[in-house]
Amino acid sequence: MIEILLALAPIFLLIALGAALRRWALLPEDFWSGAEKLVYWGLFPCLLFRKAATAPLDELAVGPLMVVLLGAIAAAGAAVFALRPALRMAPQSFGSLFQGSIRMNTYVGFAVAAALAGEVGAALAAVAAAVMVPTVNALSIIVLLTLHGGAAGAAARGPAMWLQVLRGLVTHQLILAILLGLALNLAGLPIPPVLDGATEILAEAALPLALLTVGAGLKLGALAAGRGPLAAGLAVKLALCPAAAYGLAALLGVDGPTLLVAMIFAALPSSASGYHMARQMGGDAPLLAGLISAQTLLAAATLPLAILTAH
Repeated sequence: MIEILLALAPIFLLIALGAALRRWALLPEDFWSGAEKLVYWGLFPCLLFRKAATAPLDELAVGPLMVVLLGAIAAAGAAVFALRPALRMAPQSFGSLFQGSIRMNTYVGFAVAAALAGEVGAALAAVAAAVMVPTVNALSIIVLLTLHGGAAGAAARGPAMWLQVLRGLVTHQLILAILLGLALNLAGLPIPPVLDGATEILAEAALPLALLTVGAGLKLGALAAGRGPLAAGLAVKLALCPAAAYGLAALLGVDGPTLLVAMIFAALPSSASGYHMARQMGGDAPLLAGLISAQTLLAAATLPLAILTAH
């Protein structure tokens, strides 16, 4: 347990530092919006591209990892829908709760996997991102669109919905970066020399800046949002989701680094990308901001416990 805490401590310290830097206005406010865009559109795609291009795919248990993670997402989504009648939420708020219960903060997951399992962990984290990013984005878009009522909702549930889902997937920079890296990997081709050097430099900056932006993005004032939805989102994301992943992993006989990375990604807090989607598609952005912030704070305690089950 001590080794786990020591590995996680620098990650959560960077998140706390990001929160402190923004709260105390030690950097210009414009810095954070620019940093988030740089990480999201440039640095992190470079990191995922490199890991996908160099991962020893024949040595990784890709199939079991995919089954465990997809099963955990399905369990979390089903649980939120089962709770919907009791929570009596407006459609917009329910859409935000759904997103906050199935999304994961890939930045934190990648940092933790690399810290605890080295290059194998980073390679498995790239596979996990390749599975979870398109899945949660597709499900989030579908749920948010189908929650709209009236004529607009009927139109959204038609072919336009599927076109929007497909457009969101094929143009997503993280998915494109992973697919490009996997294409090189499967073809047995190395990363071209100049591109190799440039992406290596950019990738090294990805996680430190990403973790700082995670902390800077915490909205502690939003923690006062609806207590019922917040409690539900915390329970589903930080307890039910990893429990479902562990049960599936035990059923399939998954162990070693694969089990470790599966538990890490299943137990992650939600990511800020859901907040931006909620704002764009008419969801309850303040509720999701509170849920992301609460999950991130509580994950400092629950993530080590989830990881401990993999040892």
